[in-house]
Amino acid sequence: MGQGDSGFAARVHRPVFRTAPHTATIDQVVKLAGGAFDTGQVPERVERTMRATGVETRSFVRPPEELFTRGAGPEYWDATADLLAGLAAEAATEALAAAGLAPGEVDALVVTSVTGWTMPGVDVRVIRLLGLRPTVRRLPVSTIGCAGGLYGLIRAREQVAAHPGSRVLVVAAEAFSTGFRPGDTGTPAMIYKALGGDGAAAVVVTGVADPRPGVAAVELSDPLELLIPGTEEHYRLTADHRNGQIGFTSTAEAPLAILSAAPALDAWRAERSPAPAFHVAHHGGPAILERTAQVLGCGRDGLRHSWDSLREHGNMTSVSVLDVLARTLDDPDGPAPGEEGVMLTIGPGVTVEAARLRRVPTA
Repeated sequence: MGQGDSGFAARVHRPVFRTAPHTATIDQVVKLAGGAFDTGQVPERVERTMRATGVETRSFVRPPEELFTRGAGPEYWDATADLLAGLAAEAATEALAAAGLAPGEVDALVVTSVTGWTMPGVDVRVIRLLGLRPTVRRLPVSTIGCAGGLYGLIRAREQVAAHPGSRVLVVAAEAFSTGFRPGDTGTPAMIYKALGGDGAAAVVVTGVADPRPGVAAVELSDPLELLIPGTEEHYRLTADHRNGQIGFTSTAEAPLAILSAAPALDAWRAERSPAPAFHVAHHGGPAILERTAQVLGCGRDGLRHSWDSLREHGNMTSVSVLDVLARTLDDPDGPAPGEEGVMLTIGPGVTVEAARLRRVPTA
């Protein structure tokens, strides 16, 4: 789509979210993570850092006792992809039913997942489980990380614009827990052991002239996609070459990256008035949320659904912002029909994705 197409809007229906089968509290995670230390306990300073994430509970694809002792090497990747595809198919079945669509009516499938290294990927599994047409247009996305929820919606919007009348299914399926390397006691590793969570979400995207009765929705338009120069090392995957286990790390500067995007975001927001009435943002972690609020010019209450999602489910990478969008649409005190908002995600690169939203009446 060219620059002149920025005003094109697609209808994004309320996302459906599924948690992974095993739940753990922060108390359990701190206790289990202590096994990596000679004392059998997480040092007090490290424990304070882990609890400062604000995450109270989250779900995992495997029992936490296994994740924090054996990790998730290549021998678990296929089983993890199967489980995530199952969760995604459950969410998608509900999302399609709410929209009054049969699986055979889906024209395009966008799947974002950075979990494991499997081929065929989660997208092929979802097609099989749902019974989608073998000719469905596929857009599998595997390296965009936490920015992926909105990235997938933007790609769906392009499908609707390029193929009028298309019905697009967007799926996010993530197991951050596959990046918990049990023996890694570095500060970033311990933070992400406290932050990471697993889950899946699905959302239907259609044209604005294709409303589905009774479904809460927003219109999405005017995307901004920005790769911040000089930030490639801020977030990255690592690997233990002895056992093939994947890890995730970041630099101390990483939470500050969104501040570098402020000029571009300010210019983009200034192109349209009025000021946003609501915000839907990926949380990442407390430091990122606080700086996101600073850049967006909204207080903590303006991102309350992001804070709630973080506390209850941890950072589920691309899944999280779809959970936040669902919470926003479910909020009885949330945006009224016609009110405009902003959606924002941040991921490795550092990548910033933004789009304008407009709450539409429930048909």
